[in-house]
Amino acid sequence: MIIEIEVFQENQWKRIGCWDVTIGEENRGFSGKGVWRYDMLYALEHLHSLDKAVSLSLPITLDSIAITHWPAFLLDMLPGGPARDQWLELLKISNGPGADAPLLVHAGRAPVGTLRVKHETWVGKARGFERSEIIDQQHHFLLYMRDTFTQQLHLPQDTPYSAADSQGAAPKYLLTQDHSGLWWAEGTLPDSKCAKFWLVKFPRGQKTRTLARRC
Repeated sequence: MIIEIEVFQENQWKRIGCWDVTIGEENRGFSGKGVWRYDMLYALEHLHSLDKAVSLSLPITLDSIAITHWPAFLLDMLPGGPARDQWLELLKISNGPGADAPLLVHAGRAPVGTLRVKHETWVGKARGFERSEIIDQQHHFLLYMRDTFTQQLHLPQDTPYSAADSQGAAPKYLLTQDHSGLWWAEGTLPDSKCAKFWLVKFPRGQKTRTLARRC
């Protein structure tokens, strides 16, 4: 299994390399062996730039790097806690080491941070939201993110990007704002139309304050 990784640099997503899971190691999850390879063009452009590496422990090189377990930056893209449970349910797979690779492939398309699993933008029946719809009509917005959005997709090939929130018990969603000000689920808006990126967190229990933070 080869998982391509992109990095956000100079206001655009670029292919930085790929993680190649060793055959027979898929069911060992993040404890399994694999090979990391930098994209050749990226490596040639940034060969001597330490700050452009995917990790300080993986300096840029034209050679393949064999590793006895998943590199840490991939673990940062795996959902955890309630978010992992939601993704397991959406993908209809059992928890365990064998679930790590499918979870990375699907949930890693829109993680927090500057790295993501490469994917094609989903251009189905996604819709944008006004700010007031998100803040003042939480139930309407959350229902869409949880149910309507997922029902419009054909699992497991076209999995949702933000139907499962980004970890934790309080609902948190990665949203992208277009140039007109509408807010979209991360991964549903083409990169050329993205203006700003947000992490929107809803409160637990009866609290009413909603937090929106630029990513």
